[in-house]
Amino acid sequence: MFDEIKFQQMIDRAVEAAIEKHLPKQQKTDEFLKVEEVCAITKKARSTLWKWERAGLLIPSRVGKELRYKRSEVDALMNGGNRR
Repeated sequence: MFDEIKFQQMIDRAVEAAIEKHLPKQQKTDEFLKVEEVCAITKKARSTLWKWERAGLLIPSRVGKELRYKRSEVDALMNGGNRR
């Protein structure tokens, strides 16, 4: 007899395994950081974050009046990478 629930669970596990295998960890979940947190991690002033934004090196997301930075992009920039 066909068990639809078990079949769906089997599909869900297969999809999750495929995602785990093919997506880099940073793409699965990405933490958003406040300006103050980025300043602490990078040991840079707010003015430097603004300069990086103007240069296209680290672009924040805007949530109302608040700025948020993706941790993966901050990490990439600090490790010598560039998101653009």
